[in-house]
Parts: sequence; C-alpha cells; structure tokens
Amino acid sequence: MSLVPYDKLVQAVARSLAGQQAPLPVTPEGRAELRKRLFRMLRVSESWLPEIRMERLKSAVFGDVETETLRFRSWDGVYGDATLYLPRKRAGKLPAMLFSPGHAMDTGRFQNKYQIMAQLLAARGTAVLLFDQFGLGDRKHTGHAGVFTPFACGTTVIGLMILEGMALFDALTADERIDPSRTGIMGHSGGGQNTLFLSMALQNRAALAVTSGWACSFEYSARKERPLCACDLFPGILREFEVWHAVGCLYPNPILCCSGTGDPMIPRDVVLQLKHRLEDFYAPGKSEVFLWVGGHQWAAPEDFAHVADFVLRNFGLQEYGDTLRQLPEPFFPEAPDPAKPPYPADAINLAQLAVRLTGVTPGKADSLADVFPRPDFLTQEEFDALDDEAKNYFIQAATFL
Repeated sequence: MSLVPYDKLVQAVARSLAGQQAPLPVTPEGRAELRKRLFRMLRVSESWLPEIRMERLKSAVFGDVETETLRFRSWDGVYGDATLYLPRKRAGKLPAMLFSPGHAMDTGRFQNKYQIMAQLLAARGTAVLLFDQFGLGDRKHTGHAGVFTPFACGTTVIGLMILEGMALFDALTADERIDPSRTGIMGHSGGGQNTLFLSMALQNRAALAVTSGWACSFEYSARKERPLCACDLFPGILREFEVWHAVGCLYPNPILCCSGTGDPMIPRDVVLQLKHRLEDFYAPGKSEVFLWVGGHQWAAPEDFAHVADFVLRNFGLQEYGDTLRQLPEPFFPEAPDPAKPPYPADAINLAQLAVRLTGVTPGKADSLADVFPRPDFLTQEEFDALDDEAKNYFIQAATFL
C-alpha cells in the first residue's frame, strides 16, 4: 500500500499541534482557559452535572480498616457501586482520595491491585472512595467498550465519565467525616486517564493527584495502531492541549505521574518527556514522575509503597518506605458481589443517558465508521483503497485532530 495516506496523517497531526497554542497552567487565567478547552473537547455541559445520592448497603471491619459498600445514583436511572475504605481509628476529619480504576472489565473495583492500594492508604489514615466506572465490575449493564451512541448524540463517553467523577468528588468532600481541603484524586490505567481530565475540571479543589499507567501524550495515543476503547477517543484534543497541560492544571498542588519501564502501551521515553515538561514550571518536589521496574501494573511491594507514600507524605501521614515487604491480602474476592441487590427497574445504560442528556435520537451507531466521517485529509479514492482495518485506523486517528 502507498505511504501517501500515512504521510498525510503525519502532516495533519503536525497542523493540529501547531495550532494548539495552549497556555501554561500557572495562572488562574491559564487554567480557566484550559478548563474551557476541556469541556469543549468532552462535548458536555456543566449544566448536566449530576448530584450523587449515596446508600450504604453494608459495612465490615478488617483489622485497622473499615469498609462501606455503597450504592449510588448519579443521574435519574443511572446507578453505580463503590467501596469506601476508612481508617478504623480516627480523630477529626480525614484526608481522602477519589480512586478511579482502569479497564478491569469484570472485576472493576474488586481487582486485587486496587483493593490493596486502598487498604494501604486507609491503614495509614486516608479515606479512599473506590468506585466502578460505567460498564466495569458491578456496572456492566451500563455498557462501555464499543458504545458509540454518545458520539452520535454529539457528546463523548469520556465526557459523561468525567461529569460523574466530578459529582463523586463533590459527594466525597461533602461527607462530614472528610476534610475537603485534603481530598485528592487518583487512578490507574484508564483510571489514570480519567484523573488527567479530573485534574483539569477540579483544578485546585483537588489537594493532589496520582495518575498511574497513563503518563503519556495525546499525540502518541492518537497514533496508536490498535482499536481504542470508546472512552479513549477525544475528538479534536490535539488542537486543544496535551497531557502535561492537563495534569499541570493542579498547579501548584503536588502531582505524581507514574508508569512501568516495560509498559507495552506507554514507552519510557514518552514518560520522560512528560517529566521534563512538568519540571519546566513546577517547583522542585511538587511534581514527580516515577518509573517502576516492570510492565503496565503495579506488582512489587515497593511499587505500591512508592505510590502510597506520595499520598501519605503530602497528607502528613506515616509512610511505608522499605517496611512494606509483603502486600496484604485483599479484603474481597476479585469478582463482583453476587449477593448485591439488583438495580431498580428504572436503570438505564450509557447510550440511553446520552440520548436523555442531549435530546438527540441518533441513527445507527454500531461502529466508529457509523459516527465519524472519512478523514478530510484523504480523498474518497485514497480512503476507498484502504482495507477495513486501515480505514478504521485512519478514522480513529482523525477523531483526535
């Protein structure tokens, strides 16, 4: 196949990046402009922001940690599940973290690594609200992978996820046990991606941020030659801002970006480029980029300790350091709870939510090609000459432009 289509893609990406001209997030005006760009890219209105209503289903005690199993409702008919981890011994209001898991499709918030991180933080004095994203874990009914209806309605999957994340942050900080001035955000993999955008949306309301497994660049993500999840599609983002702008919106509050040295999805050099960009404007010690030895997931005790210690240190709590030689056993089985109550009869899925919020009833939206047009940098003849896999790749890449 001719390289001409790929040459045209390279040129189109370069044009988008050249027109970006995003401000540094070091002033209130710069951060406000970036936040405006965020909502333009997400294709959502802040008037859609829901109010979280929480119900405690059960509680349990595990040594130094208490847990509350929660059922929440965000928008009418949109239900979700979360686990709140609390230190058993506490005096005064607690620091807290809103924790967003990644693409643990069946296990969601019960995936062992997420449970262990929440347990480590809670055991040292930090409350952690660990929640299932749309379509993950206990929320599989809402849909996630392959859901393109929101795009056909004129919004995005990630936009609806970020609105719900903002509302969950509001609910966490409104809890009378929590200190809202010491509440941060964190996530791994797809949850690390969500943390990037929540950093832009919440800005200095978040006391700190940890984005793990997504210390990347949007330019690199746009060029990936594999099908991306619907929540990884960011229309027009290359014209708006880069990852370092996003996480930098917490400035001057502390941030940790981390990744594995052998992560097959995020090259080490891209992580180091992010590190250098943050060091250009962050005060020494306020931004940190950590590379653990290994792949995409935390694995060794020192990986967990490094991430947990960043949170604990910034909240003035006792760190683990090299004392964490063995990881604790997770409290819950690595699977959704079969005994949880069923969702109410009015429960709706992600596609139905998009229709309700936008007022748009779309046509066919079963694939990327149904909702995004042929890239405008290719002629119809050039596009028709591509095989189906290449067509999908060029449509996907063009969504970022």
